[in-house]
Amino acid sequence: MKQFKVYQLPVEHKAKFMRLSFVRENNIMPKLEDYNLVGESHIYPKADTSVFTMLDDIFTTLNTCKCDWFSGHSLSVSDVVEIDGKYYYCDSYGWEEISFQPKNEPKKAYIVKAYSSCTYKAKFNTREEALAEANKLNDEYFEHKIWNVEEIEEE
Repeated sequence: MKQFKVYQLPVEHKAKFMRLSFVRENNIMPKLEDYNLVGESHIYPKADTSVFTMLDDIFTTLNTCKCDWFSGHSLSVSDVVEIDGKYYYCDSYGWEEISFQPKNEPKKAYIVKAYSSCTYKAKFNTREEALAEANKLNDEYFEHKIWNVEEIEEE
């Protein structure tokens, strides 16, 4: 069993019913917060079912009958379905996986810092990478500094 969510743009959105290539070319790609959640349910795929087969099954279901858990119009171009944390754009020829930028959340980075001198050793993209470096430095004789990992916001 897999949970899925269906998102649709409001009628007045300039990318409503537009092909993905068009919205990309014209720099009007919607953000996730532009979409309205219009339904969520479960699908029971067979073991060898691809995500695109599941998407086609959802498309067929929502275009042939009215489900009580679905408050939108039938699925059409510009609608998005989320399965397993991935987003799929309904295009004129089928489905295409897309990604959404997080909404104005500051980008986080991790640094290895010596508390005794407040010197930054390096900046890392993940906390795990920074911890590995801090542990490596703690294993070596390094002027008796205590190394730790600190989260920062990047500009």
